[in-house]
Amino acid sequence: MNLVELSVSLLLASLIGLAATGFGRAALSLLRVDEASREARQLGVAALDMFMREWRIAGFNANGQKIAGVTGPRMDGVELNADLDGDGAFSSRNERIAYKWDGTRSAVMRSTQDSSPQPWIDQVPPEGFRLVYFDAGGRELPDPRMDSERIAGVGVVLRVRWQPSAGETEPNGVVELRSFIARRNP
Repeated sequence: MNLVELSVSLLLASLIGLAATGFGRAALSLLRVDEASREARQLGVAALDMFMREWRIAGFNANGQKIAGVTGPRMDGVELNADLDGDGAFSSRNERIAYKWDGTRSAVMRSTQDSSPQPWIDQVPPEGFRLVYFDAGGRELPDPRMDSERIAGVGVVLRVRWQPSAGETEPNGVVELRSFIARRNP
């Protein structure tokens, strides 16, 4: 083997090594993007599951009396009530739960009874938490604040932003989740 053949062999080996390194970096970047997207989706699913459970119990009264299960319905928030202990008041913890999108924190805030609002889910962009209210016939209520006693279901849209990791140059993404929830105690 002469010097020219050795040089060509080293050049080819270097090019193959560079290609393998580039492929590995690209694959790692895609894995980071996929992981960030999946994590945002999992957080959104867990948050929606919690909201769905609380929505379904809204209007429950341990004594069987009719109560206002949904109060203050808005496109970006709602207050849910349930008299779990049957004392006729929403005085116990978790008997009055409020959800509201907070633009200053880019988060949906959740509060119970008289507690201060806490982040329910972060990284929610503007228009990222939307509620659409429906009556028992499945018709959308044009002004749910005026018809809150007729609310029997809600359509929820939740969008969560994600970023692969700090310092990455890939653009942010948004995961969108949608659900419809009927109240058990309208």
